[in-house]
Amino acid sequence: MHRTIKTLAIAGLFAATASVAGAAPSNVGQMSEGASSGVTQVHGNHRSCERGPGGFKLETPPERPPPLYIAALRERMLRLGGAIADGTFVNFLPVSKVERVIAEIRAGEREAGKEEGSSDVVCRFFCIPAAPDEGLDVARFMFAAYATVPVYEAFFRGLGWGNAIDPMVMAWRAGDRRAAAELAPEELLREVFVFGGPGAMRERLLAFAAAGVTTLCLMPLCAPELLPDLIDGFA
Repeated sequence: MHRTIKTLAIAGLFAATASVAGAAPSNVGQMSEGASSGVTQVHGNHRSCERGPGGFKLETPPERPPPLYIAALRERMLRLGGAIADGTFVNFLPVSKVERVIAEIRAGEREAGKEEGSSDVVCRFFCIPAAPDEGLDVARFMFAAYATVPVYEAFFRGLGWGNAIDPMVMAWRAGDRRAAAELAPEELLREVFVFGGPGAMRERLLAFAAAGVTTLCLMPLCAPELLPDLIDGFA
């Protein structure tokens, strides 16, 4: 079956997300309620003058409702994205776990009575235009800063990388940022980050697409003067 890959390159993706206005959601149930209200406001009544949760109101409603994307990491949020959204936005996804993560999104679709595979799966990729051995230092510090945040730590532990990230997490919590970066597990970095020239990057990204990612959101990590050649290389 031919798969069309939509690529959103360079700047990133502005995704419409829903939350409970006025307060951070404390659990998935609260997020689901808020997101459902947002769907109704933006999709069902996008031309309405009625106000939603927290007084939310579209000052200038669009002619057509914009697609709703829910950012998700773990199982319940992934299923929520599949169930109620037009797409689910994932991040820092190891290539070996793509099918496992996407299976949760598809399960959410089935549970909601939607056609399986009907919603978009967007993944952001950090692209380092250098050989892995040359680009790992950039990846190490960036990964250590992200993966030690509790929600990302739980995400990687849930994917089976708990033992691998333990030394990094302990060093970060002890305040030793340099040691934490050095202890970032290289095997995981090579699964998450995209290294090399445009050809090598393209081959790696196609592996993610083959596993089920439908929209690739590319974030190059390089000097501004290198961007034009990198963009041309992807054309």
